[in-house]
Amino acid sequence: MAWIYLQFDFRRTLTASKMNALDENFDALASDASGSPTMLGRSTKAVHFSSQGSIIASRNITSLTYTATGQYKITPTTPFSLSTQTISISNVTTREIFTLMSGFTANVAYSDESVRSLIGNRPATVDSSYETVYFRAGNKTSTAAEDVYEGLVIIFD
Repeated sequence: MAWIYLQFDFRRTLTASKMNALDENFDALASDASGSPTMLGRSTKAVHFSSQGSIIASRNITSLTYTATGQYKITPTTPFSLSTQTISISNVTTREIFTLMSGFTANVAYSDESVRSLIGNRPATVDSSYETVYFRAGNKTSTAAEDVYEGLVIIFD
């Protein structure tokens, strides 16, 4: 479905056909359809997965591999955008990388005081062909890798 250019005139009744066209524009924007506006920071890749790495749903993800306890390797359909910029002041080199948001469910007892997180790779070790995410639990005395019950990773590339 393509983007439809719409005009809303002041003091005119908003018709059902205009509302339907507006709804279709939201669909076109979400699917990055031809002619739709370009959005910076758009979520281009996402994956919802189970504890053993089975993909429940995904967008622009080729595979997800369970590589070890609490460790999941995400392979995108197209490589992640990576570029290197050099800043002339003091010869500082910075790296632009994609942004990753994550969420998870874990099956733990209410009495468990450990803090849990699903995190991505460190920028210095990033490879544009895949991203590894890690699920960790930690408390006052130790940290450990655990499997998520379900994980969700959204990538803004």
